[in-house]
Amino acid sequence: MKLNIYLLFAFIIFLSACSNSTFNHQPIHSDNFVTTINSYLKESDGGSVFEVNSHFKEISELKNNSTYFYLKGKGTGSLEPMSCEQEQNGYYCKLLLSYLNSETPFSPKEIKETDSFFNMYFLNRTLAQAGDNEGLQELKETFRSLETPPGTDKVEYYFYVVMDFLLNNTVTDIRKDISHFIENYSDEDLLDHNNPIILYAALIINELFSYEVNTNSIKEIYENKENQTTILFRDEITYWIHLEIVKELENKNENLDILSKVLMEAKPFNSYSYSLESIRNLYLMTNVFASKDISNADEYLKIINHRLRGYSRELEENLGEEIFYQISYLINYAEEITGEATKNKNINSDCDGIELFSEMYFCYKQTDQTAPANSVSIDMSEDLLTKVLKYDIITVSSQDMIELEKLSEDVLKYDEEDFYVILNIYTSLVQRYDLKVDKDLIIKKVEQYECNLGYCEPGGNYVFEVSVYLNNVLNILEGDEFAQKFR
Repeated sequence: MKLNIYLLFAFIIFLSACSNSTFNHQPIHSDNFVTTINSYLKESDGGSVFEVNSHFKEISELKNNSTYFYLKGKGTGSLEPMSCEQEQNGYYCKLLLSYLNSETPFSPKEIKETDSFFNMYFLNRTLAQAGDNEGLQELKETFRSLETPPGTDKVEYYFYVVMDFLLNNTVTDIRKDISHFIENYSDEDLLDHNNPIILYAALIINELFSYEVNTNSIKEIYENKENQTTILFRDEITYWIHLEIVKELENKNENLDILSKVLMEAKPFNSYSYSLESIRNLYLMTNVFASKDISNADEYLKIINHRLRGYSRELEENLGEEIFYQISYLINYAEEITGEATKNKNINSDCDGIELFSEMYFCYKQTDQTAPANSVSIDMSEDLLTKVLKYDIITVSSQDMIELEKLSEDVLKYDEEDFYVILNIYTSLVQRYDLKVDKDLIIKKVEQYECNLGYCEPGGNYVFEVSVYLNNVLNILEGDEFAQKFR
């Protein structure tokens, strides 16, 4: 029987609220993880943009080919172009791969069907690279057949201006707009879907029309290490465009090399974000965001506390929920860390009668009780997670301690999907009962997952949840009482 571990999804939130600045400091042991956490928060005059990210296990073909495109000529290591089999963004993957291979990507009919000036720019570049004069002529005819986009659609309008110059040598004076956009581009824009695309077009226009708008502020944004980490988590299209922007900046500065180091260290995985609409997500975030090791702890906690207060009120109104005890435990732990705990007074202390094991488990954890031996028996044939969960709520006998010590070998070699949850609970048991287990081996197991962004799964993909748990394991070993409670 396994404890439910919820899948987590995307959010961007703009919010400002009051916060209690007193919280229990949770040390973060990986400098790389600190950098990654700092990359999540983007501040502006209007509040904070807050987006926590992880990587899926699957490599993105478009991200892979974008990375190869950027690194080509600088040293690509073991990276090679990938064929474009993934359906999502397959058009752009095919465009970029064709450019890399100097091939014509589309038939005359497909070229004629191009109805976006953004697409047309990259198609034109690819056809020129392949020396396809017929394709270029077809594209020119297609351009003439399309209407001029409105100036309010900056993505399409700017690329229309670019294409009108490249195909017809037409110069449209938009210096003021270009200058304003470049000068006002900020860290926050890195998270936007459209603004990096607009910036890329603006940089092209600035160069084509010799506007000579100063781009030093853009260079500084992209040279910032935390911003570079932010870029690694962007969606496929935005990631690709960010790399195009950097390449454009480097073309103007002969000895500039902005992203090679970070891209050589990071595999191009697809990314996903965590939603604030999840109590478990807030629980995970609180564990590390309440840390003096990160630069914006108060800002994070303003947002998290605002949401936790809402969930606390909902919990009071929904005592009969199927996962009431689990939710109650998560909220109470998060509020204890942030210094705003108000323990639920409506907790039923009769945990033994609860049928759902995960609820019974959290009932015992929430009420600081231990389960009677007759209600929780441990079968040694059960899976590892169930065993450690049961040991976590029973009164451990001397024989149980012997069995727990024997489990260390299984725990330390276990490498399945929930390995970090099991290691966290087992480490708590080791510390609580002073088990005769070599703690250096636990530390070594944590260290083997450390990577350039924090802690990664065996496949190399960074996962925020894994990082939170493994960092917590190290805090347990340091005797942190709040780390001991984290489940």
